[in-house]
Amino acid sequence: MDARQAVEAFFLVLATVYSFVIVLKRMLDIIDGIVLLVMYLTYLWICMRIPEESEDEVEQVHDPAKTIISMKSRTLRMIVVILLVLTGGMVIFSSAGPFVLSIIEVALILGFSQFLFAQWVAPFLSEFPESASAFYWAGTVRLSPMAIGNMVSSKVNQWTLLIGTIPLIYSLSVGHLAFIPLTPLQVEEILLTAAQSAFGCVSLLKLRFTWKEATILFSFWLAQFLLPQIRIEVTVAYLVLTAIWLAYYRNKITIFGQFKKNMIEHVLPTRTR
Repeated sequence: MDARQAVEAFFLVLATVYSFVIVLKRMLDIIDGIVLLVMYLTYLWICMRIPEESEDEVEQVHDPAKTIISMKSRTLRMIVVILLVLTGGMVIFSSAGPFVLSIIEVALILGFSQFLFAQWVAPFLSEFPESASAFYWAGTVRLSPMAIGNMVSSKVNQWTLLIGTIPLIYSLSVGHLAFIPLTPLQVEEILLTAAQSAFGCVSLLKLRFTWKEATILFSFWLAQFLLPQIRIEVTVAYLVLTAIWLAYYRNKITIFGQFKKNMIEHVLPTRTR
């Protein structure tokens, strides 16, 4: 992975650690929302201070991203990006309802649990464009770090911005500050996701992601998807492997040192260096 991607990996570690706090509390409240949103805004602020891509890296990017990057006016670039985000938001807002109902209908047709099917399949479908671009980049040695970085950044957004806004939107909908109690099934699922994310994090601590680690992540995910009754066993397996990986690669952890270097070189004011 590129040294600059230590920022995404670092915040993924922070968000993953906090996800276990939510599991222990067995609820999602406004405090969680504030903490996660502050985490996301801090992450975004740091990313914006990291230097832009070099001309050689820009040449590897294709339209329309390349067109936006090539714009001479920074203000124009920001306007275009904001308009694209707003357009995407309107499309998602208008299609979210039919999309969820369709997922539920498909689950009924196939005989799967509606809850589990929506949890695991809906994100894959909604993120398919992003996944397609990551798969394209992964097809070359030069761009493969960009592929994994893209997916790590996506997970940071989900663990912070997405989850953080849920209690805020819920409180607005009921007209007062409120918390969302988690059912035992929801606690199990969040714990499983957190355990999966924990193994992914320790795999990235060395700023390298191997085919063995990818195989482990996918195999256990597929196993619990096809056999939902083994979710607890899969969760335990992820946590055990996380501990083993952390112990085995303890002398190869580079993410924290690289994150500190990025902060000193690109983020902290000159007078503090």
